[in-house]
Amino acid sequence: MTSRRLVILGAGRPGDRGPQASLRSFGREHRCVLEWQLETFRDAVDEVEFIGGYEIERVIARFPELTYRFNERWESTGAIDSLRRALASHREPCDLYVSYGDILLRPVVLDGLRAASPGQLATIIGQPGSAPGRLATAVSPNR
Repeated sequence: MTSRRLVILGAGRPGDRGPQASLRSFGREHRCVLEWQLETFRDAVDEVEFIGGYEIERVIARFPELTYRFNERWESTGAIDSLRRALASHREPCDLYVSYGDILLRPVVLDGLRAASPGQLATIIGQPGSAPGRLATAVSPNR
């Protein structure tokens, strides 16, 4: 069976210089962004890998069950370098989901991604603050 992974890119410092974006709370339940992401993907993935840098110790302390990779150059590199680190550590084929660490994800997002066939690349496109039903899924042709 193909493994299923979620990679969360959370190495950078938020633009407002505030606390680690993945740990900021939202909603009536005051759940942090990372909790929303983990809830959305709970039954969809076998492993969650967090690529961190800025305040990674706080994330590890709150979510010790995750797999972590440290981007020691987080202050000078961007998300692509963090993604490269995640991809370099795994060579086997897998169903791979990638998200920035500051994106609130709900189950409707995962439904759109699951619509892609094996071998396809699916991207969720939305506007900040857009309603979940207003997201678009772009799917590449089979390769």
